[in-house]
Amino acid sequence: MDGLTPRGRVACAALLTFAAGSLLGFATGRGTAPEPGSGLEPALAAWAAATDEALQLRPGQSEDLRILLAHYARERDRMLKERLAEADNAWLGLDRRFETLLRSRILDADQRSRADALLIGGILVGPPSQR
Repeated sequence: MDGLTPRGRVACAALLTFAAGSLLGFATGRGTAPEPGSGLEPALAAWAAATDEALQLRPGQSEDLRILLAHYARERDRMLKERLAEADNAWLGLDRRFETLLRSRILDADQRSRADALLIGGILVGPPSQR
């Protein structure tokens, strides 16, 4: 290294630091990486592993179980999204009904005007907007 220029020494040190960091990152990451090809969330992957072990599934059966669980997870997630969208719409309707009742049955005309002014000024939070 004595024959290197200052620029060469810096480049050599940078290259060695990069290589050492890459190797350290690779070695550290190997133990924490998810199982390759599993594609399952941790709870389903654990269930698959426990089922595989308890029932002593053959390799083909293990793979079929993981495929089945992946389809199950997608279908479950789709159903959850649909139900949340339905609940969101129901909540929006409930909010609007109660706002209407508040305005028409509880507040008088002067109070409705003041509530409108507070909504416009950002002091009160308005009802959710239609989606």
